Parts: sequence; C-alpha cells; structure tokens
Amino acid sequence: MAGKLPEPLRDDLGCIASRANIKGFAFEYMTSGRHLAKGAADTAIEPVGSEDEQNLRELLTKYITMLLDHGQHEEAKGTRRLLNEWRDTFVKAVPKKK
Repeated sequence: MAGKLPEPLRDDLGCIASRANIKGFAFEYMTSGRHLAKGAADTAIEPVGSEDEQNLRELLTKYITMLLDHGQHEEAKGTRRLLNEWRDTFVKAVPKKK
C-alpha cells in the first residue's frame, strides 16, 4: 500500500494475490464514512469545494504521518504536494441521481 505502480498491472497473469496492489483504491475503516478514491462507477464527477477541505486535510495528514513513520519520505513529499494543491488535484465522485 502507498506505493506507486511502476508499470501497468497484468491481471491476466493469474495469481494476483502475490502481485496485489490496491489499484488506486485506498479506504480506511475508521473514517466515519469518508474516503479518497481514484476511480468509481455510476457516479458524477464534481469539483471539490471548501466544504471538502477539512476532510482532505485530515485524511492526507494522517496518511503523510504513516508514510513518514515507515520511512517513505519521497512518497510523503509527493502526498504533501497533493495536499498543498488540493483544489487543483482532487475531484469528488457523487452518486448519480436516477
């Protein structure tokens, strides 16, 4: 977890457990239903707003701390850049109204 993919994933090779990666989805169980996700289905993509800043800051700050605690300083630096540029970096996926 928290690693960048060095190349496209090859699920066609089988036995994906030995090569598993979160594949862009990173959910924590203790976040009161909040999460960050890269990719979603049946959703509309909207810009994030000021109301989303607190959630992004809290989640990314905890993630940065975890990365630093585990010696992943370069990844933490990149994540801090995402946090600093949150308005230009993130969008939110909301359920499509049917």
